[in-house]
Amino acid sequence: MQFYRFLFLHGLNPGLNNQHPKFYIYIIIHYFFSQIKEMEESPFEKYQTKTVTLYVEPLLDTYNQTYVSALTLNAMPDGPLSKTIRIYNSPNLSPFQTFTNTINSPNNCTYIIMKHPNANKSISTNWMLEEDIPTVFSFLQANNYKIDTSLTKLLNHSQVNLGGSSQIKRTGNRRMVCMFSFSFPDKL
Repeated sequence: MQFYRFLFLHGLNPGLNNQHPKFYIYIIIHYFFSQIKEMEESPFEKYQTKTVTLYVEPLLDTYNQTYVSALTLNAMPDGPLSKTIRIYNSPNLSPFQTFTNTINSPNNCTYIIMKHPNANKSISTNWMLEEDIPTVFSFLQANNYKIDTSLTKLLNHSQVNLGGSSQIKRTGNRRMVCMFSFSFPDKL
């Protein structure tokens, strides 16, 4: 419906064959690019990955056939931590876990923190785990990251659940640890 409105606004009547077919192709392409441009101009876009959430998330290590509580993130962070992040394609935690809605297909990619930047992401012994939280905090503090304790506390005590199980992710019941952001060092 919105497309036909777009055509009429540009003086075109799709019911009449008075325009050249190539002109309609041009208009269709112009319409779709204008829709993409509208989607890209969100005022929140530049803030989406500035604050990152750290989770403890159960993941299935298919190599060792075990479940582990891995440290994951909601987005790729800025700064040196990004060198240790790998995108892990999370398998279902259980054969009973199914997603029948193809429109909201699961986002099964998880940002996982690795112990070594070039380690094999398929083996859980290379992942930072729940017991590595103090090490991750030390790394964040030593590398210009700010752990936002007030925002973390606010969200942990509110009705908003940033963790938990999800209808769109294949992983299990993740728990929020903290929120943090990278502070770019001042130029000398």
